Amino acid sequence: MYNTSTLLYPNEKDEQQDPGGKFNIFEVLGKDDKELIHSAFIKFLLENDYGFCEYFSLDIHPIKQVRLERSYSFKKQSKEKTGKVKRRIDIEALGEDDKPVLVIENKFKAFPYKGQLEDYDKIYKQHNPDIKKVLFCFDKNLVPFINNTNWEVKDYQEILGFLETVLVKEEDPEKLMFLEHYYKFLSGYYKEYNKYLCDFRFLLEKPTMAENKFWLRLMYSAVRIRLEDEFKEPKFRFLVNPGNTSVPLINIIPAHWTFGDYEFLIQFQGNELKFYVHILNGKTKNEEELKEQKIQTEKILNDTIEIIRKNIGTSDQKIKSFKRVNFGSCYLVKKHITSELKENKKVTIDMLIKEVFGFYEMINLNVITKIKHITLK
Repeated sequence: MYNTSTLLYPNEKDEQQDPGGKFNIFEVLGKDDKELIHSAFIKFLLENDYGFCEYFSLDIHPIKQVRLERSYSFKKQSKEKTGKVKRRIDIEALGEDDKPVLVIENKFKAFPYKGQLEDYDKIYKQHNPDIKKVLFCFDKNLVPFINNTNWEVKDYQEILGFLETVLVKEEDPEKLMFLEHYYKFLSGYYKEYNKYLCDFRFLLEKPTMAENKFWLRLMYSAVRIRLEDEFKEPKFRFLVNPGNTSVPLINIIPAHWTFGDYEFLIQFQGNELKFYVHILNGKTKNEEELKEQKIQTEKILNDTIEIIRKNIGTSDQKIKSFKRVNFGSCYLVKKHITSELKENKKVTIDMLIKEVFGFYEMINLNVITKIKHITLK
């Protein structure tokens, strides 16, 4: 077995003899959290005779070629979009007959959503229905829905185990260094991940720190998967980090919370849960209609604020006040998650799910039915 302890835990003497021991190619280039880099590394493992397919029990024919970011178009009909759409395949391996024999969906900085995998199923139903489909993600324990699909799920923790078998055999010094650098930095990621999985309160309280953005996105995508399981009926839409915001966020949009031009939703961003409203179609109306909608919107939002004050009883500091109405989006009431917790209280995914679900039930029960009467007048 390869002695990885010299990579991960060098003693002081080793560091003095090798002052460059902490140097890492991936970290220096600032590419360690980019999924394309990890896809390229998996491609490297597939193309070299390391026994990748055997280790992961992928019973496929000899691989002739591996290509990255292969684009496919297919017809899709949904509530949001109808017509031809494009999807980009992270890793596709071709067999000796130049037909796809293996597809890998690589999710390093997020967890996959069921709809993504269903799209890939439709693509390969046309090209090769018997293709081996594999998902690589950060933690396979957090994607339970995969059990009801024809995808095999692996995670990067298993890649660490595979690399330990490769490092023993590799004799080329340049390749060995490359493999060691990848192993070392990936191990560091898992050390951080295990810490945040137990408690990511720090991430919520410091959401604008650049080094926290990766972990927030990863945790948010895990939270979304759990929320999709919790919020089943009536229908809900989930958007994670729309618009690539500086602080990652999740929008939870219940279908029964939309009334005409007003789409009410819950937004989870950083340390805050917000009851939010999107004012729709403002830019498409003529001047007279826009003026009329502005007057109506001002009344609806102020009436909604009064409903919140009377029925929720939260402090005024957390409730939106309006001096003028701008078309677009705004929060109506927000809750700071960790400010109401004891100082030593840990924040886990389970705890966050309870917070979000409790916030939803409070708004749905005490506000939404009354908003419906206002907006439909």
